[in-house]
Amino acid sequence: MIKNLLLFLILFVLALPVQATTVLVQSQDRFSTKFPRRNIAVKVIKSATLDNGIVFEHNALIKGRIIEVKMPKRGKQNAYFIFDPISYTIPSKKTTKYLRKTVLEAKISGYKKLNKVEVIERTSVNASGLIVPGVSQAYWFGKGAAKPARGNSRMKSGAYSVYKNSPLVYIEEGDELIVKEGSFLKMKFYYANQPRWKVWKQL
Repeated sequence: MIKNLLLFLILFVLALPVQATTVLVQSQDRFSTKFPRRNIAVKVIKSATLDNGIVFEHNALIKGRIIEVKMPKRGKQNAYFIFDPISYTIPSKKTTKYLRKTVLEAKISGYKKLNKVEVIERTSVNASGLIVPGVSQAYWFGKGAAKPARGNSRMKSGAYSVYKNSPLVYIEEGDELIVKEGSFLKMKFYYANQPRWKVWKQL
């Protein structure tokens, strides 16, 4: 009875929603996971409000420290940074707010605008492959062969296209995060005082 109750409580806590807000920003510095910087600044591209009421206005400048670098892992897990925000500007008031008592951290990862056409294409083709075996492989082979990469044969480009659009691609490591001045990034803010397992659950 007690074991069942403990199991229920654990599952209940694990199911609790984790409060996090993603903010689209633009880097003001150059850095990467191989050559990280200690202090960085980013500019807010789209206004966002965190769960604790903090408002990052459009064009607000957020400054802080990189406190951890997460290198890429197998399973196409891309590299990212853990960021400790120190201050942010409020453009409408021309003031700066310091986050001395706020226990916030953010996961910084790369941002790539979603190509809806590519998503629909990949989803529909792979779904067709579940119904008629071999259809998706034939499609991706044909698409790769039609536009071979420079220096590669049509056969090689077709085979590579099949590989890149199959589950086999997930045996590869993810990508390094290389940030240039002006690069767009995602910052996912969360409460740093949460239990560590809960923090990483939502990342």
